[in-house]
Amino acid sequence: MPYELWISFRYLVSKRKEKFISIISFISIMGVAVGVTALIVVLAVMSGFDRDLREKIVGTNSHIIIEREGGISDYNGLVNEINKIPHVKASSPFLSGQALIRQNEQVLGVILRGIDPAREKDVTNIQKYLESGTFELKKNTVLIGKELSSRLDLKIGDMISLISAADPKPKDFRIAGI
Repeated sequence: MPYELWISFRYLVSKRKEKFISIISFISIMGVAVGVTALIVVLAVMSGFDRDLREKIVGTNSHIIIEREGGISDYNGLVNEINKIPHVKASSPFLSGQALIRQNEQVLGVILRGIDPAREKDVTNIQKYLESGTFELKKNTVLIGKELSSRLDLKIGDMISLISAADPKPKDFRIAGI
């Protein structure tokens, strides 16, 4: 038996004149034990939450994003060069910007991300988060988030209009996935 454990056990079970002190010692030890147990449980839960959050963030975005002011005109050439780098598994170009989405009389501001679905599958796991619909996007189809879907009461197959700052003329898209 380790020395520390032997001393603590001897102190706890010793016969003393004051029983009240023994009860207080027992309650104190139990309080510390419950506190330490609660701390361990909270740390374990937070560690799992942190890991899950990190996986979701990294899973829906790439690990590295290359940007250039004004955009990248020869993005296919850049993608091919990046894919030649050792240890690079895949790369996928995307466009990002702000837009307005209009459904009936409702208008909401959204962050728009234009992707190449064939390449995006290799870079992110966004298709894992699809609740309904398909990731196989065709011309004039979009994926939308669950929150946007519920706010505008949208379903697979519904039509929406997108208005961007670059082209103020509304463009219609069919919802392919949520």
